Amino acid sequence: LHTPPAAAAVSAKRPLPRTIWALTGISFLNALGVQGVNTYVSLFSVRYLAVPLSIAGLAVSAIGVFGILSRVGWGKIGRSWRPAPLIAVMSVGGMLGIAALAISGATGQSWLLWIGVAMHASFPLAANVVVGAAIISATPHDRIGIATGLTAGAMYFGYATGPALIG
Repeated sequence: LHTPPAAAAVSAKRPLPRTIWALTGISFLNALGVQGVNTYVSLFSVRYLAVPLSIAGLAVSAIGVFGILSRVGWGKIGRSWRPAPLIAVMSVGGMLGIAALAISGATGQSWLLWIGVAMHASFPLAANVVVGAAIISATPHDRIGIATGLTAGAMYFGYATGPALIG
């Protein structure tokens, strides 16, 4: 479907909802933390928990498996919930996952690695599903392209900078 030039010009002048700018910041910060954990969890496992390299690799694989399953699950949950409480729950879950990883490193309790990995993959790793749903619900249909572009750009910038800033 084609938007007439006059309508496109009017649409381009309308500001995006503030929600989109908040989601852009959330996407950046979430991706920064996610990629920092994804990048260093195997090194952390070997260095601080004396886990064999093959088991450290399994931790990364577990992030992938739990991440796929959690995206499907959060997508289903998101059908009947507003995005804001879901993002809050995902953020708290991510912080608890990081706490489990930090405590495992401080105490040498490798079983906490698996709790941290599962929480990391189950909460912040799936946030882009909820952010995507929030964009669709908060943005006029003629501005969804720019809104998704902003949030996706912020997410990928977070992925790119996360390992350098975290590590």
